[in-house]
Amino acid sequence: MYKKFSIKTLSIVFSVLLALVILTEIVNKAKGTNTLRDVLFSINEEVNTLKIYPRMLNGKEILLEKSGNNWLVKYEGKSYNADSTQINNLINQFAELKPLRYAGKTNEQQKKYELTDSLCSKVILLDRNGKELAALRVGRFSFLQNRRMRQQNPYMQQPQGTMITYVRLENEKDIFAVEGFLSMSVNQEANNFRNRKLLLLNRKKIKEIRFEYPADSSFVLAENNGVWQINGSPADSASVAGYLYDISNVTGTNFSKESMVNATHRLKISTSDNKTYEIDAAFADSSKVLLTSTQNKGTVFEEKIDDNFKKLFKSKTDFLKKE
Repeated sequence: MYKKFSIKTLSIVFSVLLALVILTEIVNKAKGTNTLRDVLFSINEEVNTLKIYPRMLNGKEILLEKSGNNWLVKYEGKSYNADSTQINNLINQFAELKPLRYAGKTNEQQKKYELTDSLCSKVILLDRNGKELAALRVGRFSFLQNRRMRQQNPYMQQPQGTMITYVRLENEKDIFAVEGFLSMSVNQEANNFRNRKLLLLNRKKIKEIRFEYPADSSFVLAENNGVWQINGSPADSASVAGYLYDISNVTGTNFSKESMVNATHRLKISTSDNKTYEIDAAFADSSKVLLTSTQNKGTVFEEKIDDNFKKLFKSKTDFLKKE
């Protein structure tokens, strides 16, 4: 009797719960709140162009356009070499957008999550024919702390959780929280998308470096049968090794609007695979210098002398053996 009663009771409870679930689904659909998707949008074609309208620039357009295997940044009528790795990573962020949760659609929620016209950043992705692949509004960045882990370890110094950005499609009102810091990736100045490379090479392949300076201060640092020499005389191997390490990956700091006129210093680097890289320098004033690189043609950097100039342009005495 008790067993029959228990089965009957459980059946009734289950039926009531099932009815509540179905009713909740119907109500949520009517309110438009059950709209979580597996993916926000799909990109099946190659992205060739990104139009970005960062909030911080008040709607001004930054155009990222693919040119061969490289990317260009176009802004206010000028074109610059772009950081291709950064842009490809940005495209991958868009391609992998998966909503974590639905956040609403009302006008108040648009303001709360910074997705109104004046508060959001906008991004449009296009293919090589100019066809629009996706148009997205990018809003507020937030951090969802994992409360469960905090409760398990209240003395945890570093909060554990998920970085999220609130987004919505341009032609829809539904707001979604997606994982990542997409907001910070797009809400940037045009210069932040530019290529800052001065030198990037394999130091093990460097065979000769010519330091071309004013007057008679020029010299050649070259490898001969595994031994580094200065104008034919032995150099300090530790000093050379440290220098080669320092120049194998050099990035510029500040972009200049000026053009390089007459270089006063030049660095010519030759490698074992018959490639040559050049860095030119000219003094802008007593404390600043202009730098250009054949690895980033058309880009001029203006920096303090104590930055990359002193790292790159060494004197002969820096490589002499210490007695």
